Amino acid sequence: MCKRVIFSFFILVCSQVSIAKIVLPKIFGDNMVLQQNSSVCIWGWAGKGEIITINASWAGCASSKAIVDANGKWQTRVKTPVAGGPYRLDVACGQDMVHFKNVMAGEVWLCSGQSNMRMPLEGWLSQNQPIRNSARAIAQANYPDMRLFGMNSYTAEQPVWDCNGQWQVCMPATVKDFSAVAYFFGRDLQKKLNVPVGLILAAWGATPAEAWTSRETLQNDPDLKAILARAYQSDVPPQRRPCYIYNGMINPIARYGIRGATWYQGESNVERAYEYRRLFQGLIKNWRGVWEEKDFPFLFVQLANYGPVLSTPGESDWAELREAQNVALSGPNTGMAVTIDIGDSNSIHPENKQDVGKRLALWALAKTYDRNIEYSGPMYKSMSVRGNKIILYFDHVYGGLVAGNSDKLHGFAIAGADKEFTWADATIQGETVIVYSAEVPEPVAVRYAWAKNPICNLRNKSGLPASPFRTDNWPLTTQKSFNPE
Repeated sequence: MCKRVIFSFFILVCSQVSIAKIVLPKIFGDNMVLQQNSSVCIWGWAGKGEIITINASWAGCASSKAIVDANGKWQTRVKTPVAGGPYRLDVACGQDMVHFKNVMAGEVWLCSGQSNMRMPLEGWLSQNQPIRNSARAIAQANYPDMRLFGMNSYTAEQPVWDCNGQWQVCMPATVKDFSAVAYFFGRDLQKKLNVPVGLILAAWGATPAEAWTSRETLQNDPDLKAILARAYQSDVPPQRRPCYIYNGMINPIARYGIRGATWYQGESNVERAYEYRRLFQGLIKNWRGVWEEKDFPFLFVQLANYGPVLSTPGESDWAELREAQNVALSGPNTGMAVTIDIGDSNSIHPENKQDVGKRLALWALAKTYDRNIEYSGPMYKSMSVRGNKIILYFDHVYGGLVAGNSDKLHGFAIAGADKEFTWADATIQGETVIVYSAEVPEPVAVRYAWAKNPICNLRNKSGLPASPFRTDNWPLTTQKSFNPE
């Protein structure tokens, strides 16, 4: 009897200790970066009714408190200082305390997408897919104020609340397995802003956008709910199922304070490019909603050139996907890095990730951090017809248009009312491009770089390439097959 009482008491004490124990998601850890000059959300789990107290070592930080709810969850907000550190953050619950050290306040960016975002700085050497000049980049990657959080791939049928990964200081040993695009983006920000930078990598190769989108977003949109139905009519692997990656990799970090997001994805959606118009904008709105940041910067990479070069103009689902990405620029606080000039005919994973990261950083520096720099290549604005010629007008001319690496423009096709495109001559005249062909005496439309791997070279004087475009609104190949029902 005495032994049973002692054992019961032991179980009771252990259970109380267990209940009092405080747990935080792995997104919080030593070496982390907290979004500077902000009110960041911190959350976790403990025993029902327990009081959580958070103290930080930066000057002027008042204690933050929270009461654990009936489900064992708690959350509170902590005001962060302007960029600096290192600091210490203590989270206490009764006698239990968690200490986070070497914490920085700075700029935090989420970097997500499929394989071109996931591709590590050292490349995939076993698959003979290198990153240009990676050895030098890795050797020089000593940035103690830059921190990296690489998330393990994970899917879930229902939303989960924690993830795998840990914050690491950027150095050659830690950066080689981290995203090349994210690293070059973050490195440029850190150099230009001279503040700590935190990068959260959540990327997975060969995954479609719907896998990164919540079920509610898809279900509540009449144009997108068919995606859910299709997925359950076929044998789709978990990482390609709608909302499965969102549940496993986005939901667990959705409240962590960030400045914005970068995104490199689209190859897995090219066959449904017209649908991507709605899907991509839905994803952006979805993420902004769960972060409770109405219009945080969302910067993305337009698909690079890849595959065989075609001898005649024609339809292209890759061109249609690029247009769908371009359409997303109509939304607030979005930016697009054009990469139509730095792809690889023979590899869907181009070696040049430096310029991808640089072009994303240009958008961030100009639009998020108000630096007076040129950040975009020419963007088609409008056209007019003058006799047998079409005149094209552009935004982001930046002092003039040029034909990159040539004395002649390439990549323009022209068509009449018959919708039959033929290659055209094109000349620069001031801030416009004049397009014409003797074979099309009454032109009505122009397309530029409208192919999977176009030969094209329109740039502005800053050296940034023009985005592919078309002036017509004729039905597209993927539009014809788009059936929301």
